Amino acid sequence: MPSPNPDQQRLLEIKQVMKATSLSRSSIYRGVKAGTFPVPVALTTGRVAWRAADVAKWIDAPLEWGAEAEF
Repeated sequence: MPSPNPDQQRLLEIKQVMKATSLSRSSIYRGVKAGTFPVPVALTTGRVAWRAADVAKWIDAPLEWGAEAEF
């Protein structure tokens, strides 16, 4: 079995997601709530991060995210 790409296993903070997607914080959370943007992973109480692989998939096909995002 091939080993996963370490970059795809990384977790991204909100500022990194904002830079990668050119979306505002509000737009990201609005997309999460609407099911059109990847859901973050809870790290601790009040701290979340996004899987780099999920953000990369969204960047590749943002309009298709809601239709295929059942993880």
